[in-house]
Amino acid sequence: MSSVKTDSGQSQPDARGKDEAALLLRSPGNRRTAVEVESYIASPWSPATELKNRCLEAFFHFFSHAHPFVLPKLYLTQILRIKPLSHLEAAMRYVGSYYIKSAPPEPIAEEATQLLSRPDCIRDGFTVQAMLLLAIGFDGNTELDKANDMLKQAQDLALEIGMNHRAFAVMHGEGLAVLEESWRRTWWELFVVDGMIAGVHQSTSFRLNEMPIEVLLPCEEREYVAGVSFSTQHLYRKLTSQQIPLPHSFEEFEDQAFADENVNFSSFAYRIAAIRNLGRVLQLQRILFTDDPIVDQVDAYLVNWNLHLPDSKKLAIDCDGNVDEMLFQGQMITTA
Repeated sequence: MSSVKTDSGQSQPDARGKDEAALLLRSPGNRRTAVEVESYIASPWSPATELKNRCLEAFFHFFSHAHPFVLPKLYLTQILRIKPLSHLEAAMRYVGSYYIKSAPPEPIAEEATQLLSRPDCIRDGFTVQAMLLLAIGFDGNTELDKANDMLKQAQDLALEIGMNHRAFAVMHGEGLAVLEESWRRTWWELFVVDGMIAGVHQSTSFRLNEMPIEVLLPCEEREYVAGVSFSTQHLYRKLTSQQIPLPHSFEEFEDQAFADENVNFSSFAYRIAAIRNLGRVLQLQRILFTDDPIVDQVDAYLVNWNLHLPDSKKLAIDCDGNVDEMLFQGQMITTA
C-alpha cells in the first residue's frame, strides 16, 4: 500500500491505501463504516509502534466485533507473552493488515499459512481459530477457493478434536470461564461462517448444519469482554473469569416459549438461530413443488425469529446505544 507525506511529516494513506484497507468491510457482518476506517487509518501512529502491534490493534478495533470468538484482548495479550501462538497471531495480523496502509496482507497471509502447515503446529482450538480467521479474510478478499479450502480444514480439525461436543469447552478451558466461552464461540462462529458462505456463494454445502447440536450457547458480548479481571498472583491464576453466566443449551432456546421462567438469551444465540433458518432455506432447493408443506414450515421459522425477539432486542441496539452486531447480522440473514 502507498502513502503520502503531510506538511507535518506524518504518513497519510492515499486513495489506494484507503480502498485496500476497506476491503474487509465487505466481509459478512463488519459493522465499521468507511468513514470510521478512513478516520482510524488517518490517525498517526507513534514511530516506535511496531507494525505487528498496529495490525493486532486494527484487528480488535475493526473486526473482532463482527466475529467475536478470539479471546478478549485483555486476556489474549497476556497469554501471548507466555504461550507461543504465532499462527493465531499471524492470522489476526492478516485480517488487521487490511486496515493498515503500510501492511501488505499477502505476505502476512503466507506467513500464517506456512505456520499452520508446519509439522509441529499443535492441532488444538487455537489452530481452529487461526484457520477460521484466514477463511474469513480470504472470503472477504474474494479469494473463494482459498477460503473454502481453509474453512474445510478448520471444520475437519474442529471435528477431529471434538470441539462439537459439549464437554470440549470445560475439558480445554483450564478452569477459566472466559476460555471455555471462547471455545464455545469458536464452534458457533465456525457454524455461522459455514452457513453464510454456503448461502452467499451457493458453491458449498452447509456441512455443519447436519451435525447434532451439543455445544452450549454464547453469552452476551459485554459479558464476554468484561469476563476477565486481574489479581496479583501467577499469570494463569490471576486471570479470573467474572460476569460470564452459566451457558444455556440450544434446546432451552427453542423451548423458551414453554419455559416456566423467563430466560434472557444472548444476541449471539439469535444469530445462531437465524443461520439455522438459513440452512432450512437452503434445503428448499431440493423441493420440486412450491406447494410442498415444508415451504410453509420454513416461512413460519423466518416469521417466528422476529416474533420471538424480546423488546430489548428488536432495534438491534445494545444497552450502550451502539449497534448490536450479532442482532444486526441475524436480521440481515433473516431478511436477505
